[in-house]
Amino acid sequence: PVASGLSGARNAERFAWIENQAGVRNIWVAEPGRPARPVTAFVEDDGVQLSDIELSDDGMRLAFVRGGDAEYPDEPPPNAGSAAEPLRPQIYLVPLNAGPVTPVDEGHSPRFSPSGDRLAYAKEGEIWLWEGGRVRRLATLRGEISELRWSRDGSRLLFVDHRDSHS
Repeated sequence: PVASGLSGARNAERFAWIENQAGVRNIWVAEPGRPARPVTAFVEDDGVQLSDIELSDDGMRLAFVRGGDAEYPDEPPPNAGSAAEPLRPQIYLVPLNAGPVTPVDEGHSPRFSPSGDRLAYAKEGEIWLWEGGRVRRLATLRGEISELRWSRDGSRLLFVDHRDSHS
């Protein structure tokens, strides 16, 4: 197995990572005093990437991206598994105390607010917000969005708007 994409919770002793075992990618979580456990159950070596792992500050929720290309998230997705249609980057949400893996929306760079009840993410030059199961667009920009971060009080979002000629 090869591990990558390590992410830790800010205020909890919990961390997560991507484990690639014989081409099958899944996300695992660990915390003191308990054995590590998988939180996804993918079973095929389909060439689909997992990326952008994000734990909420309290460690109770995890977001990740499945599909697309982590290095070029707004570009057409690669088709490493020769699928009829390559998988576009899809954000998923996992409640770590119990519950199913839930799709949020297409996009990349998910970031939890400090309170953990909102999730901001980027999608093709736009910033979106997931809140209580609903999504809405917050902004449309001319470039590619990266380095998305919340202010400490959760009232503002910081980001880089990368354009071909300037950022």
